Amino acid sequence: MRFSDPAHLERWASDGTFPKIHTPLFQLVTRAAEGRSACDLCCATGLLGRRLVDSGFHVIGVERNHRYLTMGLQFNVGLTLYRLDVNPRTFEELGTILRQNQVTTLVARRCFSEIFARHLDSGQDFARMLIRSGVRQVFLQGRVPRADATHPIPTVEHEADLISGPFSVVELRGQLAHLEATH
Repeated sequence: MRFSDPAHLERWASDGTFPKIHTPLFQLVTRAAEGRSACDLCCATGLLGRRLVDSGFHVIGVERNHRYLTMGLQFNVGLTLYRLDVNPRTFEELGTILRQNQVTTLVARRCFSEIFARHLDSGQDFARMLIRSGVRQVFLQGRVPRADATHPIPTVEHEADLISGPFSVVELRGQLAHLEATH
């Protein structure tokens, strides 16, 4: 089942069950996050963010796809949701959203590869914007590693490299990475 399948929302609405696809990243964030204010970047319908809310976080969601946001709103996932196509032209707009919501933790599940695929040279600009905006920790879940991958950002290691310098890797395990601001 795809991450955006309405069946995930329907199941959550009926019995409170969250999609298992979020579990590894959710567990890493709840174990290692120092702050309790997070942005679920590329949040789709907002269920990962909602799961974090239920664990005591204040979470905002940012998503470019209007259909996914509408689905989340229809099922009342209970997050403040922002529609924004994150790319180098909108980094500062995202920074404003992060500052206004006092976000210290960025959570990104399989979206760096989409944001940066055509903008490989903009990772450092993105990282510096995060630092200026108050973000101190980044949690990533990357693509499933494949030997035949042709994507320019094929693994979470490549995603972490995009923002290295302003952020350094604290933990790297499987498809997951935890990074912290270097200063």
